[in-house]
Amino acid sequence: MSTANFDQLVRLVRAGAGVIHIASYEWERVRGWCIGLAGELDLCLQIWSSSSGLLDCDERGQTKPNEDGLDDPIEVMRALRENSEGGIVLLEDIHPFINEHHQVTRWVREMCRQRVWISH
Repeated sequence: MSTANFDQLVRLVRAGAGVIHIASYEWERVRGWCIGLAGELDLCLQIWSSSSGLLDCDERGQTKPNEDGLDDPIEVMRALRENSEGGIVLLEDIHPFINEHHQVTRWVREMCRQRVWISH
């Protein structure tokens, strides 16, 4: 993990950035940054993708399903809205949904009031 980029990510979150978009083909590196960020800030980390649904991720990067059937981006945001704990959510490959469905963009904006969102 690049220390400079990770430090930049930590500074952005500590400065109050609610949504951070990272455009990268290095999805494993982005996931690693999020795992490190969650550990650094003592926050829970959840990872979502349309293929695996919503996963809880521990400090070692091990994942387990959070809830079944949450492969739709709006449905997962509805479920996350009910959980007011806060934390970090990594939305992997959300960009096609944002480009095609303006409702997803609105949901991301609304949900960033609750937690840190990182889209990749």
